[in-house]
Amino acid sequence: MHWSTGMYQLLGLPLGQPVSPDVYLRLVADEDQPRAEQLVHRLSTGSGGFEETLHLRVGEQEKTVRLRAVVLPDEAGHPARVLGVDLDVSALQRLEAENLRLRLTQQQQLFNAVLEAQEAERQRIAEGLHNGVGQVLYATKLQLDQVRAADAGWQRTSELLADAIRQTRAISHELVPVILNEYGLEPALRDICRKLSSRQLHFECQVDLEELPHPLPKPLQVALYRMAQELGQNIVKHAQASEASLTLEAVPGFVLLRAEDNGVGFGARTAQGPGLGLRSIRDRVELLGGQMEAGSAVGVGTFVRIRLPLPAAT
Repeated sequence: MHWSTGMYQLLGLPLGQPVSPDVYLRLVADEDQPRAEQLVHRLSTGSGGFEETLHLRVGEQEKTVRLRAVVLPDEAGHPARVLGVDLDVSALQRLEAENLRLRLTQQQQLFNAVLEAQEAERQRIAEGLHNGVGQVLYATKLQLDQVRAADAGWQRTSELLADAIRQTRAISHELVPVILNEYGLEPALRDICRKLSSRQLHFECQVDLEELPHPLPKPLQVALYRMAQELGQNIVKHAQASEASLTLEAVPGFVLLRAEDNGVGFGARTAQGPGLGLRSIRDRVELLGGQMEAGSAVGVGTFVRIRLPLPAAT
């Protein structure tokens, strides 16, 4: 093989030293060993053109090298010459990784800003319900109780007012997750399952965050809570299930949120189910640099799996 001066410099070899394709096997990183073996085999026995990227250890340096080559056969069809070029793309790869990191950071900053604004608006609405509508309803019921009447109409009016007060309080508590702010994510998720459970639906909650290297940032806790809340409500509204579960789990580098049910599946639901119902969650997952997978089968049930990267400790 004949190499240019640049190739010797790229691979850290003395100029003029005899070389062969086996040099890649000596320099390649362990994880790329199978690809290097395939490359050497093609250089020695193959024909045609190909491209490969390998991670090499050259002295104290780690390099990412992109190889492009064409094997030219002789008249008998055996490899006779190899024309190729090796490009050091280490700097380009580092730049791409840094650009990705910056883009994810910007996305998370945008998500945090939007989430903060949404939570502030929820707080404002919740306070308005509690201090405004809620107080008016409560005062009306007090006045009604002071002029008790025996007829059924009065009794029904009193019951409707009591129900309106309960619903107003429930909406206010749903808008502002007091249990999340005061007790943390695990009790808050268990509270979601408890509230969604009924005689028709058993809702199980499993939380395992022991693998977390450090506490989850508050914006991420709120995001997970809101996603779990929406996934749970979707199950109650659309799944027609008797069994459902929410699972939150920490694994190295990621936090996983899963929602599952044994309901009718996407195929039996209306258009507002799988597509529109999950779109807002998918958008939030993407802003956080995560991934979401959803699957369903008619009569078997539905699952939604969300994987979010854990932010680095600060």
